[in-house]
Amino acid sequence: MSDYYTKQETDALFSNELKINEITDATDTIAIAYNRAYDIVKVSNTTSTASITINPCSGYTAQAGKVPTFEMWIAPETTKTTISVSNAIQVIGEMPE
Repeated sequence: MSDYYTKQETDALFSNELKINEITDATDTIAIAYNRAYDIVKVSNTTSTASITINPCSGYTAQAGKVPTFEMWIAPETTKTTISVSNAIQVIGEMPE
């Protein structure tokens, strides 16, 4: 973990001090910039369409054996009936209904 975290950041993980990055997205395609300072990204989606596509993150330089991870929450203003996730993203767990 020392390649990615300082002692303070590591201690925060064990203290459950998760950091949330709250952003607003006004498009049907969400592609956020990766930022290791945040554990959770909350996206307020303001489109009025029923579909949304989630694309890979930007702002991350690939490193062998390392994978950027975070939890993403999407809060849409309109009910989404179709959620598409890029094949380049590994979904962990179940997608909610």
